[in-house]
Amino acid sequence: MSQEESLKLSEFLSRLYYEKLTECGRIVNFSSFLRVACTTYLNNKEHVKLERD
Repeated sequence: MSQEESLKLSEFLSRLYYEKLTECGRIVNFSSFLRVACTTYLNNKEHVKLERD
């Protein structure tokens, strides 16, 4: 997913984290969120699009 966004893995994860934090106000379990995002991506073969600065 990070390659498709042309981002380093660390930058991709940071952006996901801050987008989730902005949306929800807090993150209880980021690793669980990542598992769901990856499973959804693989099941749907959809791209996870990040907001661009």
